[in-house]
Amino acid sequence: MSVRRAAIAGALVGCGLAAAGLGAGFLLSAGRAAPPTLPPVAAPPPESHLPFGPIRPPRALPSVVLRVDDGAATTLAALTQGRYTLAQLMFTGCSVTCPIQGAIFKATQAELTAEGAEAQLLSISVDVVGDAPDALARWLRGFEARTGWRAAVPSPEGLGPLIDALNGRGSGPDVHDARVYLIAPSGKLIFVTEDMPSPRYLAKLVRDAAAFEARRPG
Repeated sequence: MSVRRAAIAGALVGCGLAAAGLGAGFLLSAGRAAPPTLPPVAAPPPESHLPFGPIRPPRALPSVVLRVDDGAATTLAALTQGRYTLAQLMFTGCSVTCPIQGAIFKATQAELTAEGAEAQLLSISVDVVGDAPDALARWLRGFEARTGWRAAVPSPEGLGPLIDALNGRGSGPDVHDARVYLIAPSGKLIFVTEDMPSPRYLAKLVRDAAAFEARRPG
């Protein structure tokens, strides 16, 4: 077993996600599809903050066109307006990192429901060629996603600007990172987690952001 795969299995078990509908044995035995090729970097990612933590000031995101899991076309701005959104980068052909990300979101949705916290979950595919709406819908069904968890793929011309605004490119064989991005109801990016955050941490992040907003003077 490679060091990387051992670390992934450890992360799955350590987060208590084996019971979230994903077995470590499946992850370690599954093959990996060839990763998609990302467009070249059009502009250097912002460097005014650490790779994770609060984004100050909140960062406007490009209003790229998205095709969502039900086949409808929308924009990132329209999809995130008026609600907190936890977003992740993924692609359905990935069989190592992305299934863990999906399991994290499945457990996060349960945490949010249990706490009565309101937030949308959004899985954004970086595979603009291979991930049609039916593939995205199938991926969501694999994690028993409920209402409030969507998957979408940007237009080919929108992928580069979006992934660079998120500073979400990966390294080595990983074309994207495994962080989670908190988008405010304004549609602006306000927080970036470290890789593979726990579901409990994500639920607390939403709860704290909403409480902070409620305390702000009107």
